[in-house]
Amino acid sequence: MRVVLLALAMGVLGVAQTSPAEEKVQAGLRAQRTGNLPKAVESFADAVRLDPKLPPARVYLGAALLARGKTAAAIEQLERASELSPEDPGIRLQLAAAYERAGNLLAAVAQLKKGAELAPNDPEFAYQLGRAYLRLSEWSVERMKSVNPRSARVYQVLGESYSAQGATEKALDAFEKAARAEPGLSGTHLAMAYLYARARKPAEALREIDRELAIAPGSIAALNLKKQLSGQP
Repeated sequence: MRVVLLALAMGVLGVAQTSPAEEKVQAGLRAQRTGNLPKAVESFADAVRLDPKLPPARVYLGAALLARGKTAAAIEQLERASELSPEDPGIRLQLAAAYERAGNLLAAVAQLKKGAELAPNDPEFAYQLGRAYLRLSEWSVERMKSVNPRSARVYQVLGESYSAQGATEKALDAFEKAARAEPGLSGTHLAMAYLYARARKPAEALREIDRELAIAPGSIAALNLKKQLSGQP
C-alpha cells in the first residue's frame, strides 16, 4: 500500500522554524529514504515522545512499524493519529492497511468506508474497498466451510461467485446443491432463474421462478422477472 503524505505532515516539513518533535520527524524521513528503518522508527518514536499530539509523528511511526512487521504496535499509533486528526482520509487508508495485515477485515472495511466519505473523489478508496470486500467474502466462505462444509450458504455464496465470473454451469451446480441442502432457502431459485434467463432458456427460468415464489410468494424480483419472461406488461 502506498505511503500517504498527509497535509499535516507536509505542514511539518514546510515551516521555517521547526519544533524538536518536527525535527525528529524529518530525521525519521531521512532515515527512511536511505532504507534505515530501525533508525526511522527510533526518530519517529522520539517525535511522539516529544509531542504526543503531533499526528504526522504517529502516522509515520505507524507506517514504519508496519513495514517492520510490528502490526499491533503500528495499529496503536495509527488509531491514536486517527483520534487526533479524525477528518484526515490518509490516516484512514494507513489504518485500514494495518487492520488488513492483522486479519481484521471488518475493521479495515470500516476505515475505508469512512475514508471514502471524507474523500469521495479519491479512486484509491474505491479500489481498496473493493479489495477488502472481496477478501472479506473469501474469509466468510472459508469460515462457513470450517463450520459446515455442506452448508447451503456456502453453496449459495459459491454460486454467486461463479455467476460473477461468468461460469454459468458451475454457478447452477452450486445453487442446485444449496437448494438441496436447504430447500426453504429463499434467493437460490431466483438466482438460478436469472442464470437461465441470461442463457436464453426461458422455460427453465420460469420453472425456477415458480419454485422461488413457492418459498417467497411476495418476491418482487421474482414476479417482475416472470412478467418479463412471459411478455406481460
